[in-house]
This record gives sequence, C-alpha cells and structure tokens, in this order.
Amino acid sequence: MRSRGIPVINAQTLIGTVLGTVTLQKVIGQGESGVVFLAQQSPTAPQVAVRILSPAATQTPGQGAAFLERFHKEINVVSSLQHPNILPVLAYGKYDGMAYMVMPYVSGETLHSMIERQGQLPLSLVANYLDQLSNALDYAHKQGILHLNLKPGNVFLTNGERLLLSDFGLTKMDIERQASHMRLLRAGRPVGSLDYMAPEQIMK
Repeated sequence: MRSRGIPVINAQTLIGTVLGTVTLQKVIGQGESGVVFLAQQSPTAPQVAVRILSPAATQTPGQGAAFLERFHKEINVVSSLQHPNILPVLAYGKYDGMAYMVMPYVSGETLHSMIERQGQLPLSLVANYLDQLSNALDYAHKQGILHLNLKPGNVFLTNGERLLLSDFGLTKMDIERQASHMRLLRAGRPVGSLDYMAPEQIMK
C-alpha cells in the first residue's frame, strides 16, 4: 500500500524482524503516525516497545533521507533525557527507510483511557498528576526541548500513581521545524492534537 507515493507500513510482515538487539513479536498499537510493537531483547531481559514511524505520516515523496537525518539529530537529544516522569528512549535507528525507537514497555493504561473509564478524577489525584507532568516539562524545557503535543494519550500510568510522559521523540524541537508546523496549520493541515494544542501554536 502507498500514500502520496510513499509506502505505508505493513505491520504483520515485520513480525520476527530483528532491529538492532530486539526482535519484534507482535503489534500492540497502530495509528497514522506509525506502529508500536512488543519486542524482546533476550529471553531474560524485560520486554520493550518499539515504535516504527510511518513514512507516509512524516514526509513527502523525495524527503526520506532528510527526514531520517532530522530524526536522528532530534532523537539523539531526546535520548539524553533522564527524569522519573519521562519515558526514556533506550535505542533508535532506521530500517528499510523507516525510523524506529525502542522504549521500555509500559503495561499500564494511558491517562486518556483512565479518564474514559472513570470519568472525572478526584481533585487530589489531578493535583498529583499535574505536579508530576509540570516537573517533567520543566526539566525538558531546561534542556531546550519542547513537547508540543501534550495530551492524555501521551501520558502512561505505571503501578501506583507515577506518570510517564511519552512521545518527546516525535516533536519539533527547533525554530525551523516549529515554523514548518505553522505553515501546515495555515494551509489547513493541523499538526498535533487541536483539542490540547496551546493557543500560541496556532496564533503565531
């Protein structure tokens, strides 16, 4: 299957593929931005999650090499983030023209699914979650990294009440790429999640 002249990921054909030190085992999530696989490093090592970014969602025909170069520069910075409330990037690379990154596998649900299931959350829990998220964002901002797509679906719940903020590796972290976001918005192509996007991202 192809989109705008760019091949779209056929997830099932990648089962069993070895990326670096991990072997893809099964699909655990799929969307416009790519596919997430459950993977195994070794029989005794914890399972990990591998996200392969969809070329059709991240580039236009002829821009594959440029996208992979930008991805590696950005993810190299993101992989240096070490914070208890940020889901770390363990490894990254490219396979058959597609970019991928390896992260710890989180078996818990997202904040989005929790809200869908429980409805309104207790104020004390909301305050706890906001404190954790603000600490994670403050830390990232001090490293010069913006998330730009903060939403409940990108927040994972671990055992207990600890949150993990994910998808830093899929954001735009420099002025040039933020300007590209604005051009897409003005052209009628929304980038990010409009329900949660900061007003200044659209107004610039």
